[in-house]
Amino acid sequence: MATAVADLIATRSAEYARAWQRVQGGITRLIDKLLTQGRTVDEVIQILGATDFAALAGDLGMAKAGKDLQGAYLEVLRGKVGRGQVTEQTLRAMQSFTRDSFLAQEGAFPAKLKEETIKALLAGGRTSDVEAALRAVVDRHDAATLANTALNTFSRSVEYEMAKQDPPDALYEYEGPVDDRTRDICLAMAAAGALTRSEIEERFPGAFVDGGGYNCRHSWVPSDAARETAPGDAAERLGDREPQTVREVLSGD
Repeated sequence: MATAVADLIATRSAEYARAWQRVQGGITRLIDKLLTQGRTVDEVIQILGATDFAALAGDLGMAKAGKDLQGAYLEVLRGKVGRGQVTEQTLRAMQSFTRDSFLAQEGAFPAKLKEETIKALLAGGRTSDVEAALRAVVDRHDAATLANTALNTFSRSVEYEMAKQDPPDALYEYEGPVDDRTRDICLAMAAAGALTRSEIEERFPGAFVDGGGYNCRHSWVPSDAARETAPGDAAERLGDREPQTVREVLSGD
């Protein structure tokens, strides 16, 4: 079940990232079209300056991509059917929190895209410069990270609420891939083996909901769930390194 939810989140995050790539391609095609029509660079800049880039991004596919991503919250929830119940009010609050955080970050993209597009045109007037500038604002990895973090945080929040209904001695293990992308803090949690909620909070404060930080692909799941992670493999990869705490990862320290 946990692996299925993780695969779903990875798929939806990748789709969201590709949508932003299509937006960037649409902007450069628009500029090419205007220049082909005989518009000067100054005229193109004036047109873009009067353009609502948020609406433009929506027309180029982000309206649908955003709607699809919001629908993924329900898909994540369906993937967790079968354990403790969470009230509708609590679910709405968790979804609202993660969605609002996501939208606040996404909302900064259109204005930045507009700014960097115009700056690139002022600097040289070539669409290749514009393409490079747009990728610097939000590349495929950045967009996928934003979506992945929002959905995984929601998923872990639901898991945490369900775990509150388990007995105090219920055991959980850190589920997810152990590979070259895995942070040291996630290796440490995977290597820890089975822990109770209180032990998790004592050793890894905040990790039940935040995982290992931004773009984390892991979550705490009941020990009797199907496992992808082998504690021994994680311990071997970690070695003697002292990992940052989850809070340090989130703060960037």
